Amino acid sequence: MLSITTSINLLCLGACILATAYHSVLYTYYRDKLLLHYVLYLAFMSVFIFIRSDLYGLLFGQPAADKTHFLFNEGLQVIYFTLYINFGAHAVEVPRIKGSFVYKGWVFLSFVLLGYATSVILLHANNIVLPVHFFVAIRIFILAMSCVLLWRTYMLKVSVFQRWILWGCIYFLVCGLMSFITNIIPGQQLIFYPLEWLQIGNFGEILFFSSAMGYRLKKVNDERTLALNQAQQLRFEKTNAVIQTRLEERNRIAHDMHDDLGSGLTKIAILSEVAKTQLMQPEKARVQLESIAVSSRELVDSLQDIIWILNPKNDTLESLASYIREYALKFFEPTETVAVFDYPDEIVDTKLTEEQRRNLFLAVKETLNNTAKYAQAGKLNILLSQTNEKIRFVITDDGKGFDVNNTRSFGNGLQNMQERMKRANGVFLINSEYGKGTVVTLEISLEFRV
Repeated sequence: MLSITTSINLLCLGACILATAYHSVLYTYYRDKLLLHYVLYLAFMSVFIFIRSDLYGLLFGQPAADKTHFLFNEGLQVIYFTLYINFGAHAVEVPRIKGSFVYKGWVFLSFVLLGYATSVILLHANNIVLPVHFFVAIRIFILAMSCVLLWRTYMLKVSVFQRWILWGCIYFLVCGLMSFITNIIPGQQLIFYPLEWLQIGNFGEILFFSSAMGYRLKKVNDERTLALNQAQQLRFEKTNAVIQTRLEERNRIAHDMHDDLGSGLTKIAILSEVAKTQLMQPEKARVQLESIAVSSRELVDSLQDIIWILNPKNDTLESLASYIREYALKFFEPTETVAVFDYPDEIVDTKLTEEQRRNLFLAVKETLNNTAKYAQAGKLNILLSQTNEKIRFVITDDGKGFDVNNTRSFGNGLQNMQERMKRANGVFLINSEYGKGTVVTLEISLEFRV
């Protein structure tokens, strides 16, 4: 029949090995550094319990067990206790509060304990045994420092997980204190002896710490699940937004084609029918045929504009500026108006959305149409300027000008330009006086892309 000491020893060893294996697997999955600190502590504690157990003697013989016990018992015990303190410090996030008393105390205690453990192992390897008062002093030091650190840490604002860790530390500290007391009063008939108290503490704190780690990992899983759900929801919303944008774009293209191409084709059809009835009157038929030719050219130009806007290769400011130059020169070629362009020597590479390109170009196009129809200008100047935040086209003519408070002659043209620039996240401004020409400013902001 196994003794109480052997039973407790084997129970604690089994719990340590299982906890080490389980949390090692969790670490490979979560890559959580706190799990790594806990696994290191459990691994060294397992080794310590193993060399103190009867199982070691049965496997390697009692002489080998006695020698190993002499060499490593004290050093391993102090090392695994140092790792225990290290795990507790990381669990309550002591390393994040550098400069505090708790942080300095943790670092000082760790260095002292590791130095003591290394020295003891080296001395025992040379068959030198430290006096018993070293053994007593180091444990009094450990208990005193642990009490101070635990109290100062407990006064910090800690989470539920961290409180479980602290309660586990307090439980282990109480058992360690009982182990120390029973160790310095030998010869008494005790229920539990020093090693048994220590292993009862080990077993209990494994329950505390493993429960705390389970709680923590559950929260991590919950947070990951929430983040995943939010990411999926965001992707779903983005996908819907893309689909909606594409649908709106298709509707817009269909609307443009209906307005421009449809009305143009209808006009050509009507003019053709009229021309048929006037075939016996050549002069009248010639007028209709010229109108058909003009309408056909306008339709071709409109179709080219739509194709250019839809082409993703034309998504830069430089491409837009070049297209506006080409369009304006061609537009004013048959007229008396001379188009002049004041562009920067080097246009900074700036991406524009399709919505921005479309509305900006159509606003420029409408401005040129108004100039040709109403201004009677001899010269038209197109100025382009850009910053990191804005793009501005300023179109100035030296025509007859008009009263900006009376724009009925322009129909809905100016209002359409205003709406177009709003959709492009921009502004439309117009200034004019009789005899002083007209200045149109088209400006879009790059801080927000439509």
